[in-house]
Amino acid sequence: MDTRRPGMRRKDSGEQRWREGSGTNDQPDDQPDDQPNVRMGEEAGDQPLEKPGSKQGSGGLPGNLLHGRAGFDNGGLPARGTGTADGKQPAAGAGSSWAGRFRLAAGKYGAAFKIGLQASMEYRLQFLIGLVSLIFPIGIQSLIWTAVYRSSADGVLYGYDYSQMILYTLLSGIVTKLVMTQLEHTIAEDIKSGGLNAYLVRPISYFGYRLSAYAGSRVISDTVLLGLVAAVLLIAVRYGHAPLPPVRLALFAAALLLAAAVQFLLSYAICALAFRLAEISYFFVITGLIVQIVSGGIVPLEVFGETVNGWFSLLPFKYTIYFPVNVLTGRIPASESLGGIAIQCGWIVILAGTAHIAWRVGLKRYVGLGG
Repeated sequence: MDTRRPGMRRKDSGEQRWREGSGTNDQPDDQPDDQPNVRMGEEAGDQPLEKPGSKQGSGGLPGNLLHGRAGFDNGGLPARGTGTADGKQPAAGAGSSWAGRFRLAAGKYGAAFKIGLQASMEYRLQFLIGLVSLIFPIGIQSLIWTAVYRSSADGVLYGYDYSQMILYTLLSGIVTKLVMTQLEHTIAEDIKSGGLNAYLVRPISYFGYRLSAYAGSRVISDTVLLGLVAAVLLIAVRYGHAPLPPVRLALFAAALLLAAAVQFLLSYAICALAFRLAEISYFFVITGLIVQIVSGGIVPLEVFGETVNGWFSLLPFKYTIYFPVNVLTGRIPASESLGGIAIQCGWIVILAGTAHIAWRVGLKRYVGLGG
């Protein structure tokens, strides 16, 4: 029995329900005979509406697969030539020019910087605990040097008098906190657990992300530590140390910034070993202690003798702690400081190339489990 209402026609079972360029159903199953055969959103005589993303790209692929989807394939960035994320067309050359690429990079890595800054504010207690823990090694070293100098005949050891040695101990402890990255375990965990996958599939450099986030995370802590450096210098001047000229402060600032760059690249290159070693945390502890000793973070390098100190000059470690501290205290003259800064720049180039090669080789072995 035909149960259709009057004026309704049966839809042919063989009728095509999807049409090229249409949306979902072109029309309902039942439609009154007196209604024109017009789809929703379409006036008589107009062209049919196209389904978003149904245009064919080269090779027959849909346009959204050819160019990638904003927010997923391109990490939230519009594909080149497809407009901005809000649907507006960019200015001519904005996506391909150097300035356009710079703006995109600044946006991505600026966001990473903010992430690091926010993380540092969330872990304020951890920073305070680390700051308090700085007192103990400095205090123990000061007590040891006090006992050693009391038994000294002339009051001078390794070219340092007592006040110079205590000043070096205080400044080296603070500078160690300033330049040490402590990113090794984080990066190794990304490699081991597969967390690196999230960065490999996005249009962002893992190195750039880590560097930006690290810079953001150090803003508050480094401000406090530099305040401690200023306090130590003021106390030293009060107790007879010569005032520091502005040129020396400027050289120290440059040496400290380059020392942080050397240390970051050194740590990043060492982290590439995590691609080959299943458990590397103990290795980081051992290498961290060795680096702190040979960089002058515990005792001045003169303690090891002239020959060994000469060998240390061929390595980058000396230019992370020992060099900036002695630039600040004036034991290294301004003329020699410029030469040391040039050596720091050379090590930055060498370590950057080494880290790049080590990571390229390591990524070939990376299987990306987990993530």
